[in-house]
Amino acid sequence: MQQSNTIFKINGVVQYYAWGGYDYIPQLLSINNTENMPFAEYWLGAHPSAPSIITSLATSTSLFDFIQQNPAKILGNNVYNTFKELPYLFKVLDVKEMWVEHERDMEHV
Repeated sequence: MQQSNTIFKINGVVQYYAWGGYDYIPQLLSINNTENMPFAEYWLGAHPSAPSIITSLATSTSLFDFIQQNPAKILGNNVYNTFKELPYLFKVLDVKEMWVEHERDMEHV
C-alpha cells in the first residue's frame, strides 16, 4: 500500500462488553444495533488484538500490519525510536452503568 502523501479511510473495531451501552456508538457509526449488543468501546489504533483497518482506493490492511511494513517512516523517527509502535489507542466509550466499589475498612485499602 503506497504511503507517501496518501489519506486513508480508517475503520475502527467495536468491543462488546456487558457494561456497554446500546445506542451511542451505533448512532456515532450510523449502524443499526438490531441484535441489541452492548457496544462498550470503539477502538481506533494499531492494537494487535483489534487493529483498525485502513483502506486506499486499491486495497485495505490492518493499521498494525501497515505500520510494521516501515515503522520508522510511518511513525516518524522520534516516535519509533522512543516507543517502537504507535503509542496510543484512541477509544470511544459508552458506559451503560457505572459503579464504584470501596472498602469500608481503610486499613485494607
